[in-house]
Amino acid sequence: MFCAISGVTPEEPVVSKKSGHVYEKRLILQHLLASGGKDPETGEDMNEEDLINVKLSGSSVKPTPTTNASIPGTLTQLRNEWDSVMLESFKLKQTLKSTRLELSHSLYYYDASLRVIARLTDERDEARKALMELRNKGVYMQDGNENKMNGSSNVNEVDPMEVEKPDAGEPQALSEEVIENIGKKAEALKKWRMKRPAISGLLKPRASSSLVEKDSRKYHVEGVSVEVMRTAMKVENPLHGYVFVGCSDGSCKILNEQATEIQSQFKAHEGGVTALSLSSAADVVISTGADQKSCVARHGDGGFSQKASFKYHSQDITGCSIHPTDDYFATCSKDGKWAIHDIETVTTLASVVDPDGSPNLCAEFHPDGAIFASGLENGIVRVWDVRSLTSVASFETESGKDNLSLSNTRILLGGGPTVLNWTRVQVPCQRSPFLRMDIRWSASPASGKPSYGT
Repeated sequence: MFCAISGVTPEEPVVSKKSGHVYEKRLILQHLLASGGKDPETGEDMNEEDLINVKLSGSSVKPTPTTNASIPGTLTQLRNEWDSVMLESFKLKQTLKSTRLELSHSLYYYDASLRVIARLTDERDEARKALMELRNKGVYMQDGNENKMNGSSNVNEVDPMEVEKPDAGEPQALSEEVIENIGKKAEALKKWRMKRPAISGLLKPRASSSLVEKDSRKYHVEGVSVEVMRTAMKVENPLHGYVFVGCSDGSCKILNEQATEIQSQFKAHEGGVTALSLSSAADVVISTGADQKSCVARHGDGGFSQKASFKYHSQDITGCSIHPTDDYFATCSKDGKWAIHDIETVTTLASVVDPDGSPNLCAEFHPDGAIFASGLENGIVRVWDVRSLTSVASFETESGKDNLSLSNTRILLGGGPTVLNWTRVQVPCQRSPFLRMDIRWSASPASGKPSYGT
C-alpha cells in the first residue's frame, strides 16, 4: 500500500471515495489546498470529506521509511532512538526522586501521628486513674430537671447524675479572688448601712408585751410535716410574696403567701429537710438535709427546679446560709465542720473544723458578709472572720440552742422557750464583737407571754 503522490508507504493513509486511490493524508490535504480541490489522479472535484481514514492494526509494526534503507539513515534512526531512551530515563529519575520525597514526608507525618497518639493515650490513662481515685473519695451530683404540670402546681422531678467530688477537708483556705470579692461586698454594705438614717417610732422592748395577734396562718402541706420555712416578700408589695417550706419527705415546696396553692416543688433529699436559705433576690434556694446533701435550686420559666446537689459532710447538715454576694453559701454539720461553697460551680472553697469538735447546730452569715457565726451543741457560739477563717470571738450559753440570727448590731440565739440577745462590743474584723448579753427573753409556760432578764 503506497501513496499515489509520493510512492512510499504512508504513515497516516487515507482513501478517496471517488477514485479509490491511497494517499498520505498530509500530502493530499496540501494538494487540495494548492489545486483548489482537484483529485491529483483524475482531476475531479474533491474535498476533505471525500477522504476516508484507513484503520491500522494495533499490533502492526511501523514501516521503515525509505530514507532508512541506507547505512546513514540507519545510524540517524539509531541516534534518534537513543535520544528518546535517554529522555525517558531522565524523566523516570525525576519521578523516582519526587516519589522518594513524598514517601519520606509521609513517613515523617506517620511517625509524628504515632507519637501524638501515644501521648494522648498516656494522658487518658492518667485522667482515668485520677477519676477512679476521686470516685473512691466522694460523690458529686448534678442534674437537669424538667418541669411537669400537676394541676396548678409545677413539680420538678430530679434524676441526678453522679460525678466525682474531691474529699471533704482538702480545701482549707479561700482564694485571693474570693477574699477580695467578700471584702468589697462588706465595705459596700457597711457604707450603705452607715448612711441609712435611724428609724423613728420603733417599739420599745417592754412595750412588746402589749402586742395583740391580728392574723395567723397555718402552713400545712398534706401528707408531710413542715420542718423548716422561709418567706420572701415582694419589695413593691410586702403583703405579697412566697413561702418556702422544707418537708419531712425531703421535698421543697414554694407556696403563695396565703399558703393555698403550691407554686412549684422539687424532691431535694432522701430524708427530711433540715435548713433553707434564700438569695437576696429569692431566685436561688439552698436546701440541706439529713442525708448529708446540699441542693441548689434556681427559678426558671416553670418555677423553681433543682439544678445541682452534692455531698460534702459526713453527718447530718444542720444549717446553711447564703452570703450577701449571692455567689457563695455556707453549711454546718454535726461532724463539727462548717464549709463555704461556690453556688455557680457547686464546689467547696474552704472548710473549718471547730477547735472543740462539737457538733454544729446552726450557723449564719452577718448581713455584711465579713463574719460568720456558728452555734455548737456544747452551748458555745463562735464568731469567725470569713476571709481568714479564724475564730475572733466565742461565748458560752446553755446547750441545745438550734436557731441563730445575726443583725447589723446584735446576735440572737434561740432554742426551746429561751431567746438570748448579744450586742457588739469589739471584734477585730468588725470593730465590735458579740460579747455582751443584754436581754434574755423567756416565754412563760402559763401565759405564753415573754419575760425579760439581763
